[in-house]
Amino acid sequence: PKDLFLKDKPENGYRIFTMGGSTTAGFPYGYNLMFPRILNFRLDDIFPNRHIEVVNTAMSAVNSYTMYDLMDEILEHEPDALLIYAGHNEFYGAMGVGSQETLGKRPGLIYTYLKLRRFKLFLAVRDIVGSLQKGVSRLTTGGTEVDPTNTLMARIVAEQRIPYKSELYERGIRQYQNNLRRILEKAHQHQVPVVLSELVSNVKDQEPFVSVEADTFPTAARAYEIGQKLLAQGDIEDARTALHLAKDLDALRFRATEEMNEIIHRLGEEFNIPVAPIKGAFELQSEHQLIGNELILEHLHPNMQGYFLMAEVFLKTMYDHGMISRQWDTSRIRPIQYHQENWGLTAVDTLAAELSIRYLKGGWPFQPAVMPNRTLDNYVADTFLDSLVLRILVDQNYSETVGHVDMAKYYESRGQYDKAAAEYKAAYYTIPFELEFYKGAAKNLIQQRDYDQALEVLQRAQRYGTTPYITKWTGQLLA
Repeated sequence: PKDLFLKDKPENGYRIFTMGGSTTAGFPYGYNLMFPRILNFRLDDIFPNRHIEVVNTAMSAVNSYTMYDLMDEILEHEPDALLIYAGHNEFYGAMGVGSQETLGKRPGLIYTYLKLRRFKLFLAVRDIVGSLQKGVSRLTTGGTEVDPTNTLMARIVAEQRIPYKSELYERGIRQYQNNLRRILEKAHQHQVPVVLSELVSNVKDQEPFVSVEADTFPTAARAYEIGQKLLAQGDIEDARTALHLAKDLDALRFRATEEMNEIIHRLGEEFNIPVAPIKGAFELQSEHQLIGNELILEHLHPNMQGYFLMAEVFLKTMYDHGMISRQWDTSRIRPIQYHQENWGLTAVDTLAAELSIRYLKGGWPFQPAVMPNRTLDNYVADTFLDSLVLRILVDQNYSETVGHVDMAKYYESRGQYDKAAAEYKAAYYTIPFELEFYKGAAKNLIQQRDYDQALEVLQRAQRYGTTPYITKWTGQLLA
């Protein structure tokens, strides 16, 4: 929702759309730390004379049906490239085979539904029928629709047990492959380059959520137990095999199976498009090349280091395949460590993410479904920062961006201008076209006589527009 792009793409423009679920959307961090934002800022640095736009269409709990549904609208806006990181939500995203939001077993019916959704009369009838169904449900059950303490994970799941290689599992795999192929066919017809990506999740430190019998395979719990024993004994290769199998056998399908990575590579070869080797990159940064808590916060969402690594791999893949330009000025490609150290990120982001993960792990499937999520009940807000972060999570009308601004004002009132500037920086990394945030950062930098940094901020602002303040101070600092 914060990714604006120009109505008319300029001649020097390069427009990238990204697609996916909650990982591509940057959960549990703010929009300033999602890998498409990191990629956008890095490409801006490398191509100062190009107008680079990275438009993120990702949303939590969506799967390939939603992505396919978005394709026609994306293609209308003249994309120069499409980056896809998606697959973990395939079974439980809307229209998925195990989802609460489904139309049954027939893909043809779902594609028809997606087409009809573009007609207002159909939408009106759908909403009326939906309201009647909910009303009848309340009358017959006497209860509320959802437990307000449930996370989104708990609300979308209809089938908690989808055994490995079962009929329902195979339907989900076919759904993923067919929809991804349809997406790539549309991109190919419009000559839009695509980068697919391998999928990563926590195989070393996340126990299976649901363990069931599955044909001739061991249970997921048993495979995980064997993998941990082999790891402790130093038998790394066999441990890798067992732990990946345990993840694939987990009947609660919140983590993509290795079969989905195989599909990604097959389709990459079929359509002659690159596959970003993100799984390989994560493994190289993990002990014993087993992805675990070093880079993943819970079962599948990367931590800060992981998101920077994702952006790095997509950037390198684009470079290797001559996207944007056949010749890149490599002297402008700064190392990943530089960006990690100088990013627009503060304690507001890290604490909000930490609290989000605590809340996620306080509910199902990390805790029994019968237990309400009381994580926030025990949270003690001792400081202004603590109370502000809590408000970000519980108040739907209060965003992380507003939190950064309020934190900046708090620091300004105490003369802590360096910290105030950092909050405004995090805000303009979140919404790059909001000029007031650049002004706030520059004012605080000027207040502490950091004129070089202030000038850099003001010049960055002019990529998106100008104000009398920006013009005036840019002139004075250049004089």
